[in-house]
Amino acid sequence: MVQDMVKAVEKIKRRLKTTQDRQRSYADERQRPLEFEIGDNVCIKISPIKGLLRFGKSLNILLTKTPTDIHLDLTWEEKPIRILMNDTKKLRKKEIPIVRVLWQSNAIEEETWEREDEIKAQYPELFD
Repeated sequence: MVQDMVKAVEKIKRRLKTTQDRQRSYADERQRPLEFEIGDNVCIKISPIKGLLRFGKSLNILLTKTPTDIHLDLTWEEKPIRILMNDTKKLRKKEIPIVRVLWQSNAIEEETWEREDEIKAQYPELFD
């Protein structure tokens, strides 16, 4: 009974190996090296950094229109212009002061809610 089980396991392993090799050959046939020339439009995925790391924020843009201050890790830094509004986020047991910040990066303007203490620590000039 044990020998039959060992033979069955070996048979399953062989079939899995055959299937993996077949899938690998299909994928290898469809892959091609990417080549670009100067002036080609290329979409890249980059993420803005607003002093604070904002996860999940990304933007696909054309290489000819990318910001000029892109870092090697494909990020750029946005600068706050001014604070538009103050508010307080009420949770069950505490209140968190938040501010609505107007950001500027190249030609793009965006407003976001951020924690007041974090913005005040990084950009104290906005609170003068």
